[in-house]
Amino acid sequence: MKIIRNSSEDEMLLEYLKSEINSKRFGERLKKTLNELNISKDILLNGNLENKYENEQRKIIMEKFRGYPTKDIFERFPKELKWFYVQFEEGDIDKIFYLNWEYWNEISNGTSKPTEASKNIYNGVEIYGVSNEPYFKGLKYLGILNLEKLDNKIEHRKLQTQYLYKQLKEVKELGIYDYKSKEESNLFSPLLWINGVNKGIKIAKALSERGIINSTGTFGLIPANNRESIKKYCSTLNMYDKIYAINSENLLNNIIAVTLMEDYDKEKLDEIVKNIKELLK
Repeated sequence: MKIIRNSSEDEMLLEYLKSEINSKRFGERLKKTLNELNISKDILLNGNLENKYENEQRKIIMEKFRGYPTKDIFERFPKELKWFYVQFEEGDIDKIFYLNWEYWNEISNGTSKPTEASKNIYNGVEIYGVSNEPYFKGLKYLGILNLEKLDNKIEHRKLQTQYLYKQLKEVKELGIYDYKSKEESNLFSPLLWINGVNKGIKIAKALSERGIINSTGTFGLIPANNRESIKKYCSTLNMYDKIYAINSENLLNNIIAVTLMEDYDKEKLDEIVKNIKELLK
């Protein structure tokens, strides 16, 4: 877990209530609470943490809506707490626990752990007649969100590749891979053809040593017929010793697929161009 900054009880209450206002399960109940207290929902949607009056109002809303800080799901809630704004890492999921509440206790087999609850949810176990559908809707939303982000990443990588091609197109010692119309490449990685027999492997390895990740130099990409597992499997086959995939050999000995990262800016791309030009001299 990475601590981004200090937070506060006031910020926690604002974010909690803001997340509930459009909830299908609790949204109407919260809106009813606001109406009963004659408080506008704007205090949640556009809350000002510097406004002491607003902060006190949100505590009143939370007490009536959720029993905060001593009733309902907040029964036995710790009185002295420090609040932080954090970024979770994958391994933190095993360190997260639900509040001590009947539903969460049951759905997690008494462990209070989301990892255990997820098993029951995927297996169709429902507690107290509460549908699991909201969980799956959330997963669908995240899937759509990730897809949108992936589209953005692909477009970004395309622009990076095009930039490298533009900077390297006049270099005589290499050629830009000639995409055929049927390939419909998304330009996710720049493909560079190095002129000279077996020269590409040396350039690829030298680039890798300089921290520039690429298919051949970093990952040791080789023709399938040269892979040990395949050689072992095929060694007893008739005529296997006569097989020599010359086209694959030539291709992988002379082509470099540079691996780009989404955080590579113009300065980093220019550094890659500079290294390639230096190694080709």
